[in-house]
Amino acid sequence: MVRKLSVFILIVIMAGCSNSQSNEKPPIASLEVDDDRYETTLGSYCWGRTCADAERSPRELLKGKKPVKIKSGETVSLDIDYKTKPNDFNLNQHMDEKQTAVKLQNDHFITPEKPGIYYYTYSVWWLDDKKENVSNGSAIYAFALEVY
Repeated sequence: MVRKLSVFILIVIMAGCSNSQSNEKPPIASLEVDDDRYETTLGSYCWGRTCADAERSPRELLKGKKPVKIKSGETVSLDIDYKTKPNDFNLNQHMDEKQTAVKLQNDHFITPEKPGIYYYTYSVWWLDDKKENVSNGSAIYAFALEVY
């Protein structure tokens, strides 16, 4: 199932490339906890005339990077530093081989109650307002949280 979803996301990313952005990479995405800000890691994307494929799993993409330490039940805010915010997005938590959708409310989510290291992918799309099924850009960002 995870593999099928990954292939589907990649197809959407590759099919939706457009040349409307001036930079070759998508904007930076970060997470905020209290007053602290942490950058995410860019995975696969399609932006302007450039499409790039990255490691499939967030664990592989984040290899060698330390997870953000955070309390259980804490509110985390996701932010993308770009004038136009994505109009379609999803957040997934990855544990072992299982992927679970995480509810986002106004770009915020609550950390799990159970301590451990949690890997996430934040997939975003800038869909065209006038043309159906056309993406003006897309990106997958990864980050890890160490909940205590």
